[in-house]
Amino acid sequence: MIKVTNVSKRFKCRGNSFDVKNLINNGFKSVSSYKEAVSNVSFNIKKGEIVGIVGRNGAGKTTLIKSVTGILHPDTGNVLVNGISPHKHRKKCVADIGVVFGQKTQLNYDLTPMEMYRVLKCIYKINDERFNENLLRFTEVLEVEDCIKRPVYQLSLGQKMRAEIICALLHSPSILFLDEPTIGIDVIGKEKIRNCLKQLNESDDITIVITSHDMKDIEEICERVIILDEGKIIYDGSIERLKSDYFSKRIMEIELLNDEDIELNNVILKRVEGKPTSRLIYFDSQKINCNQLISDLVNKYEIKDICVKEISFEQIIKDMYSGNRV
Repeated sequence: MIKVTNVSKRFKCRGNSFDVKNLINNGFKSVSSYKEAVSNVSFNIKKGEIVGIVGRNGAGKTTLIKSVTGILHPDTGNVLVNGISPHKHRKKCVADIGVVFGQKTQLNYDLTPMEMYRVLKCIYKINDERFNENLLRFTEVLEVEDCIKRPVYQLSLGQKMRAEIICALLHSPSILFLDEPTIGIDVIGKEKIRNCLKQLNESDDITIVITSHDMKDIEEICERVIILDEGKIIYDGSIERLKSDYFSKRIMEIELLNDEDIELNNVILKRVEGKPTSRLIYFDSQKINCNQLISDLVNKYEIKDICVKEISFEQIIKDMYSGNRV
């Protein structure tokens, strides 16, 4: 349903206007540079897939989503959504996709969500039967029946985001793009959104592409993850495969009686920020016996506490960025 081929997008950045030396050298003209937000990215997404796109701030997630949905035009490369170029056939493409940006709302501050839904009904030319059916269904699933008749300014962040998702679903799109849909929302609100997306995928076979800094969103909803770093894909595959690569990886946190240096072979050793006597030890349980490692530590150093745990999905993502791979 989605085909992205060699897509790149860069933005113009202004030079430092406060650098007097550079201003003089360049005749008091600001020198611009370019920042490549997305670099030669390619991937395909099939119908019914739920794909998570993750990355640090500035990794290119939002730029990629905007390029795929037609909001931005890539500098190079091609994008096809349902066989249509979203840049050349914007109206036709938009009629079959839903888009939610967690930091940019479609809802009008002074109107009620219900009033906005009726505006969207006219824009998308949704017939009465489908409109009423979708409205009833999504307000029940997202539990906002009592909210949609109140002005947007009276709603909580979680209520607004759930009402926002309904805006993107009223016209029954075949693809739903979500950029940080749970940002700033409490645990209960996040759970309602996750459950709604999973139900939608199962019942309607809707394709979902989601970006999020909350790894719980990605782990619970998605089967596949695309990891971006500095505008490039560093991983594209199933979450289970990613986890299996780290299946034998463990983290041992030790607390020493005193702040002292530790020397160990075949492990990655890190200090814990704010805890001068604590250390994190990354090791592979297939290569290093955990009991023997603990024994060596106890015999060589004065240990106050030891805790061994498996690496979480969130930690796996962090490690891929930092290079802490044993």
